[in-house]
Amino acid sequence: MLGSTMKTLANPRAGDIFYIPAIDGSSRGGFVLARYIDAIGKAGYLIEVFSKFYLVPPGKLSDVDTSQRLFRPIMCSMSFRNLPNWKILFHDSSYTKSQSSFDEIKISFDDEIWAGGKSSKATDRELAKHEPSICWRMDHLIFRVNSHLKGEFTADERYDYYRTPEKQDDPAAIAKVLELTKEMAKKFESWDTVSVIK
Repeated sequence: MLGSTMKTLANPRAGDIFYIPAIDGSSRGGFVLARYIDAIGKAGYLIEVFSKFYLVPPGKLSDVDTSQRLFRPIMCSMSFRNLPNWKILFHDSSYTKSQSSFDEIKISFDDEIWAGGKSSKATDRELAKHEPSICWRMDHLIFRVNSHLKGEFTADERYDYYRTPEKQDDPAAIAKVLELTKEMAKKFESWDTVSVIK
C-alpha cells in the first residue's frame, strides 16, 4: 500500500523486512535488508540478512531481493541502546518459515546443534561447521554486514574478529558506525512513504 508509514523495528513479526545500515566495498553508505524469522527461546531473534546493497528503498515488497543471503542466519538482540532505531519497511503477511528454509538452519549451542527448532547432541567437529550461538548486538551486526560486503568473509564463513581490520571495540570504528546509523535514520525519515504490505 503506497503512502503507509514505516514502523520502528520493535516486537517484530515473522516476515517483517527491515533495514540494516551498511557500507559497501566502494565505501558508500547505504543499507541491506533483513527478514525476521522467529525467536529462539530467550537466546535471541533469528534473522536472515540478504546480500543486495541499496542506496534507496525498494518501492514495494516484490522489489525486495531475497534470492541470496549475505551470510548464514544469525540471532540478534533487537536492542537499540545508544543507536537510532531502525525501520521495518514491509510486512509479508503470506510469509512462512519454509521460505527461509527454516528446517535447514543450524546454530551451534555449547554441545548441541539447534536445527529447525530442535536440538541434538553434537561433536566438536560438527559444532564447528555451523553458526555459533552469538546473539549479535545491533551495532556489532553492522560490523559483520560491512565485512561481508567488503568480501572479507564468504557467505558460509563464521565472522572472525581477528581477520577484519575494523574492530568492534575500536573507538574510531564505533564512531563511524554510529555516524552511519544516524545518517541512515535521517534518510529513512525522509523516505517515510515507501510501499508497505499489511
